[in-house]
Amino acid sequence: FAPDVATLSNYRDYVGSVVTFEGYVYGVNESKRGNDFAVMFENKSWVHGFKLVFFRGAVQKVGGSRFIKSLQGKTVRVRGLLIQHERFGYEIIISEKSMILSIK
Repeated sequence: FAPDVATLSNYRDYVGSVVTFEGYVYGVNESKRGNDFAVMFENKSWVHGFKLVFFRGAVQKVGGSRFIKSLQGKTVRVRGLLIQHERFGYEIIISEKSMILSIK
């Protein structure tokens, strides 16, 4: 199975699909309640930008908060289900380190 490839220009077309996405990480935001992270592919707010989301239960599985914060300024390729959350917008939720295919 070869998942669809999404880009910043067309990711909205892939809502509900498993995609491979590669993009530059503008910033890493930590939630107000702590221990949830958004790895931002657009220089926009958590709600308006396309992002990877790491919920508290997955943070240690992927290598901890230090690893997640280290993604800022790098190009990351991931594979996962692209969703449009009713409140938080477009995102791919990362639950396993294997979903991160490469970091440059």
